This record gives sequence, C-alpha cells and structure tokens, in this order.
Amino acid sequence: MPIDPRRRGLTENLPEATRQGWGLVDNVDVDSALARLGLTGLDLEEATAAAARVLSSKRSRELIAGLATEAVAAWESTTPVRYFPDGDSNRHAFILAALAVLQPLAEASLGQCGVSEQVTTKTLHSTGAQVRLFRSQTGKLGVLSGWWQLYGLCGGYIEVGELHAHRIELGTHQLGPDPWLAESHQHARGEGFFEGDEAIGLHIPHGADLSVGALLATFEALRVEVQRRWPTTRPRVLSIQTWMLDRQLLEHLGPDSRIVTFQSLFEPLDLHAPNDELTRRLVFGGEETPVNPTRLQRVLEQLWSEGKPSRWEVGIRLLDAPSPLGK
Repeated sequence: MPIDPRRRGLTENLPEATRQGWGLVDNVDVDSALARLGLTGLDLEEATAAAARVLSSKRSRELIAGLATEAVAAWESTTPVRYFPDGDSNRHAFILAALAVLQPLAEASLGQCGVSEQVTTKTLHSTGAQVRLFRSQTGKLGVLSGWWQLYGLCGGYIEVGELHAHRIELGTHQLGPDPWLAESHQHARGEGFFEGDEAIGLHIPHGADLSVGALLATFEALRVEVQRRWPTTRPRVLSIQTWMLDRQLLEHLGPDSRIVTFQSLFEPLDLHAPNDELTRRLVFGGEETPVNPTRLQRVLEQLWSEGKPSRWEVGIRLLDAPSPLGK
C-alpha cells in the first residue's frame, strides 16, 4: 500500500548528530559506496559527482549526519518510515549522497545480523535498480522511490529471492495491511494475528519473477533469512497487500494468467482498500489506455466502466508454512 503523504519529510525532526553519525559522513568513499549499491556506468559517474557536490555543503553534511545518526539507532530497534516526495534533481542528488553515507552501515549491520552474502548484495543493489528504472523513465539521474531506498539502508527491509521483506506490526504499522482483521477475527485466529503482533510485510520489486517456482523458492529462503534479520520465537505471518490479489480479476483472467497463479499462493482475508489511481499508474505506466491494450488492461478498464474500483486486497501465508493457509 502507498505511504500516507502527511507523514514527516526527508529532513524533518532529525536527531542531533552523534560522533558515530558524523563518522559515517566524514569517512564516506562516495564512488565505492555507490558501486556497492549497484550503480554502474553513466549512473555511477553522474551520481558520484552529484553526491560529492552535495557533501561539499556544510548544511547538507549536517543534515545527512542527522539521518546517519537516526539510521544507527534504527538498526538497533524498529525502523521508522521516513516518507518524503522524491522531488527535483537537487533532492535526488541529496538522496544519493545520503545513500552513499549509509551504505557501509547497512552492509556491516546485515553482516552482523548473519544475513547471507547473497541477500546482503541483493538488498544493497536494490538502489542501483531504482536508479536505472528512474533513468529509463525520465532519461535523467535520479532514484525512483528514494524514501524506500533510505528505508532499506536504515534496516527496513531485506531483498530475498523475488521479494522485499520488512518487519511490521499488524494493524498499527504504517506499511502494514490496511484495514486489518476485526477483533473477533483476531481472537479466532489466535497468536500472531492480534493488532500489534509482529509480522513480515512483503513488497514486490520492479521486474520480479512471480512464477510459482520462483516464489516458492523465495518463501523457503524467507524462513531462514527473516529469522536471521528479525529473530523471534513467536509465530508470524507473511502479509502482502496489492492490486494483484484483487479477486474481481479471477472471473476475467484465464488459468494461465500469472495473476491467477500468484493469488493461489496466498490466503485472502477479504480485506481490501480501493486505489484506482495507483493501480492505473502501475499497470498503465500513468498513460491512458494504449492502442493495443493487454488483456489485463482491458479487464481493468471493463471493471472501472462498471463502477468497480480496483481492490488492493490483503493476502497472508504462515512464515513457516510450505503452502498457503487453509490449502
């Protein structure tokens, strides 16, 4: 689900920078850090120059030192979500500079958690993927969803297989499922389903392989990597909320549809929120219906013409379950 845009911005309410926060700023090797984040070629060259310019400003260094101080604390507790609009080119340069500063902290912290080297690399390289995606869409240097990249380098998520996994608290967390189960349903399901219980939220990165085989392998890897990153002895559910779980699509898409097979991997909770705008942006790329629409685009247009909003439904799996709940 999208973030509430009323939340705090990129540099609001920053803590006073500590020696450790300043140390990350003063010792950053921008080119190396950005390369470790998966930037290459022209992206790496331009981003290194842009971030270096940002870090030549005393005020920018002070702000990034505050962000670094917050990130150090976040790795040791529950990570806050710092929402902000991506903004103009100057904002993107600032984000890239902040990401370069945080890269050594993120890499070292994931290693200390025991997260595998493969997952550490994939998590860090998520930034490079978002930079490439931004350039493919705009022709310019930038970071698509810069807030999400900062969230990751503050310990917010790990990329395991085809999905991003992040710690949430059911019914209360800004990135958790909305709405959540009624109290009576929470009691019926028991431990692990109550409001405030820890769970693992899932996010689908751009270009993920959503075939059954790839996702089953991802779920298996999640059992190990999530326990390393956020260890607990309590039961947890995997939760995802996306337009792809909209069961209105089932009667219009055939059994060969990847959306139909994707839905089969989760138990629906009959919880949903409408969001036509975001669905259109994701499926149509912000454009009107193309001359040669896909089957999915035609189905969505038909539903909307019938006054049926796109439903962002909640689906769950038990973290340790080999198959969807109830299957």
